[in-house]
Amino acid sequence: MVRKAGIMLIIIFVILALGAVLAVEEIDFADRDITHELIEERERARTRIDEFEERYGSRAYGITAFVLEQIRWWSLPICFLGMAAGAVFQFALGTRRLDMKQRGHRMMYAFGTLLIIAQVLPLLFAVVVRGWVT
Repeated sequence: MVRKAGIMLIIIFVILALGAVLAVEEIDFADRDITHELIEERERARTRIDEFEERYGSRAYGITAFVLEQIRWWSLPICFLGMAAGAVFQFALGTRRLDMKQRGHRMMYAFGTLLIIAQVLPLLFAVVVRGWVT
């Protein structure tokens, strides 16, 4: 019981300390123009799609290559978080319940497989569309 109370006090202290630090910092969101940043991001994406169109010689292939590149970048953090959740299910929650252990094991395999597919698919697309040597 004393251990739980100590852990709760530490958690409360950390939350209060973070709140105090955030309250001391002056964050002025009025200076940042969010719409301007969104427009710049859209223009960067359009120029990147145009680069892919020039590289692959077709608008459809350029858009497909752009989407596959985005999937390749975003699959890394998503799959690692999924594998971490699977590890929690398998090793922490699965010590008492076999179904949780199996769920975690399946999650880790599924996210690992998705990670491999998402990383290899852009390479396969480039090889099929452009050829190996080009």
